[in-house]
Amino acid sequence: MQPAATSKSQVEWPLDAERELWRHFCAKDFWWFLRIAWGVEWYMKNDPSNAWLVPRLHQPIADWLQARVEQWEANRATGTKKRTKVALIIPRSFGKTVIGTKALTLWAQLRNPDISSFIGSETATKAIDFLYPIKLVMEGTDPNAWFVWLYGTWHNPDRPWSATKLVHGARRSTARSEASFDTWAVEGGITGDHPDWGVFDDPLSEEKLKESGTWIYTVNQSLAALRPAFRTDSFFMLSLTRYRDNDVVGTYLPLEGVKSWSGMDPPNGQFEPKPDGEWDVYFLQSLDGAGESIFPEIWPTPELRKYEETRPIEFAAQMMNEPGSGEHMALTS
Repeated sequence: MQPAATSKSQVEWPLDAERELWRHFCAKDFWWFLRIAWGVEWYMKNDPSNAWLVPRLHQPIADWLQARVEQWEANRATGTKKRTKVALIIPRSFGKTVIGTKALTLWAQLRNPDISSFIGSETATKAIDFLYPIKLVMEGTDPNAWFVWLYGTWHNPDRPWSATKLVHGARRSTARSEASFDTWAVEGGITGDHPDWGVFDDPLSEEKLKESGTWIYTVNQSLAALRPAFRTDSFFMLSLTRYRDNDVVGTYLPLEGVKSWSGMDPPNGQFEPKPDGEWDVYFLQSLDGAGESIFPEIWPTPELRKYEETRPIEFAAQMMNEPGSGEHMALTS
């Protein structure tokens, strides 16, 4: 069933039966939650120039993420103390933050409103910026989202509802000390809490790397410190692009091992999956094997080529997720 080509603000509401149908679809299927309850479908209808969600490219990502969440839920239902560790390694401006950090985190709460989800990033400001749209969707102030119409407002004025920490009204275990949603930064870490769910989104940036020659070491140490903070049956996701060979991907995937690899093949035969690996990886590069853009709707091939020619080091890392490579890089002795 395809949604109507309009937002809820432009027409009369569907019948209750149709609403119940969408409630079911969106709770069961993350792809439909992203499009309808989160509201990407209506956002794109209202701004056709930024119609970025492409089924060919993004539905496989959504389905892959859903499968990881469902396996995590199944493990917890049987009392299995096993971490689910996911790495979403996607080029810049491919939608990884909206899909993984924001919409998926709320979808997991919809399925179990008693969990505690933490969002982390390079700085506290960036982490708060990632949480802010989730807050808007839950309270019903995002004009494109159907979430509140489908599931009711999750804003309870008697519970914490700030820029950094939220306890929503759907939570049943009110005695739990960890918030429904909270944030952390690289240098702040997590102290005293033991959340069920974590997303570490872009802990690196060129600005920070130029500002501090030890920033990669700081980030890598920060990730190591998170292991005892999160529950042993937690879901933890890295959502990022590459920066350097020794970034968190280059450090922790070889150290802790890759369990499965999806999307495009790893560069240069790296990251061979192993039965005892800890990480499930979804990997994309902006150019395919023929040198054509895999996302021409937003990144046409000529634009990618210009990017590669003018900033080859950044292009190799940010768009190909292969730092240290690139045909236009200067030769080194």
